Amino acid sequence: MRRAGIVAVVLAFLLAAAPAVMARSTVTISPLGFMLGVLSGEFETEIGQDALTFGVPVMYWSVESASFELTAFGTGAGVRYYIDRVPLEGFYVGGYVAYAGLRGNDGGTEFSGSALGITGVAGYKFVLNDRFVIDVGAGVGFPIAVNVSVGGVTESEIGGPFGTSFSVGLGIAL
Repeated sequence: MRRAGIVAVVLAFLLAAAPAVMARSTVTISPLGFMLGVLSGEFETEIGQDALTFGVPVMYWSVESASFELTAFGTGAGVRYYIDRVPLEGFYVGGYVAYAGLRGNDGGTEFSGSALGITGVAGYKFVLNDRFVIDVGAGVGFPIAVNVSVGGVTESEIGGPFGTSFSVGLGIAL
């Protein structure tokens, strides 16, 4: 439950600070991830006078048993362009730079990994009654750098295979 407290504090801070310093914004969380024990969400806000927005996604997941523990985390930053020129509503395309890491222990063997990558996204954001938000999107990600360490042996790689993603976010407009 410690992770839920951390996420709650971060989201509360974003909710409190956003209206004072930003234009129109949204905060969404992933209900699919939440059902699987993954806490993930995104803060997105208008930038400038055009149809551009700036977003900061975050993710945290942790699992433990008697002989195994794993923690995964990630964050990023990116921009979206709304095709109909209405920020935070309708069809969008965009790009993000993201960092993800994991660390754990499997019966005494320490392991960790990290990746820095870029992701292209496209989707549609609904805003209902100027308050409730539904964001449905898909993405294609490419790793720039990957590091893996198991039991003191470390490997690094530049590039790698691409991956795809699908997301659903539910939230509020601020």
